[in-house]
Amino acid sequence: MALTAPESWIEVPFRVLKEHAGRRLDAFLSERLGKKYSRAAVQRLIDGGRVNREGRPVKAAARIGEGETILIRYPRVEEPPVPHETMPVLYQDESLVVISKPGGTLSHPTDKVLHN
Repeated sequence: MALTAPESWIEVPFRVLKEHAGRRLDAFLSERLGKKYSRAAVQRLIDGGRVNREGRPVKAAARIGEGETILIRYPRVEEPPVPHETMPVLYQDESLVVISKPGGTLSHPTDKVLHN
């Protein structure tokens, strides 16, 4: 039985390249995810059923093969609303604008807030 994520989840695919073939799944994902997740955190994702290989459940110690697709499922998080308030302009000239931006107001998109 293949596993698919509900619409409220995001699936992130990782394709296994030749140089990664034969590695343990947890080591592969830990490397691919970088410093964001430790190997223990990756193992918890796998043990919690949030990772599958070719649509099927997989163990952390499983060896991966070239060409396989590994999927990680994350719950989709509601983005916080954007406050629609005017920010005071403190200084402005031809090449520079300085505003008083409230704390917590983003200046650019992040992995948590992409649309608002």
